[in-house]
Amino acid sequence: MKVRRPFLYLALIGIVLFILDALQRWIYVAYAPVQPESRINGEDGPRTVVVMVAGQGLDDIETATSLRDLENAYESLARLNQGRLEVTAITPGRPSYSNEGVVEAVQSAQCDRLIVYLTGHGGGKNFGAVGGLNLQREVLAQAMTRAKYEEATVVVDCCWSGEFSRSFEGKAFPGKVTLITSTDAKHPSPFPVSFLSPNSFGRTLFEKWEKGSATAFEETNRERARIRWMYGPEFGLVGTLGEFRADSLPESGR
Repeated sequence: MKVRRPFLYLALIGIVLFILDALQRWIYVAYAPVQPESRINGEDGPRTVVVMVAGQGLDDIETATSLRDLENAYESLARLNQGRLEVTAITPGRPSYSNEGVVEAVQSAQCDRLIVYLTGHGGGKNFGAVGGLNLQREVLAQAMTRAKYEEATVVVDCCWSGEFSRSFEGKAFPGKVTLITSTDAKHPSPFPVSFLSPNSFGRTLFEKWEKGSATAFEETNRERARIRWMYGPEFGLVGTLGEFRADSLPESGR
């Protein structure tokens, strides 16, 4: 049986594309950056404490996405820093990768501004639940009440993250807290799995961070809404924002 040459060309192109895709996914995992456990940039000026947590994925590709999200956030915050920046990175495989490790890093913060960034899996009432981390949203909110800061921003990029606002309501925070989530309380959030995937909510947000967290949030939502066609209706692409004052009452929400 003789196979026509055009079909052979198509088969060859398919094989090449498959190999290239496998190669770029291997690079995506093998060269995912792992943040140092702690970094300090600058000495004088306002003190900013950052606690970044990369949740372990169901496979190496998902974990690589979380690690790359942290690298992007750190680079953005370091570039914009105008004072003393103290960064703690909690990643899979380290002793600090536990509920207790995250809580201790958050509640021990004493600063002008506190930024907490969680990226990975979640179930609405919790962040993590893979690889030994299962941080309940209520536990995180309580840790935020014990830290000392004038203002704080918490970014939660995981499925059903809109649920976190329920635990932030009615808390006696020491300062203003802005909670940004990657989706609402009813939908999972799509997870990038290669260089070819659209960026995660958190990555897009921190790339726009220089405009301020509120503006970055609005622009991220607009950008995410434009790629909704790539995903099914079961996914949540648009995040939420809530502001909580020290008097424990939510000021606004979207």
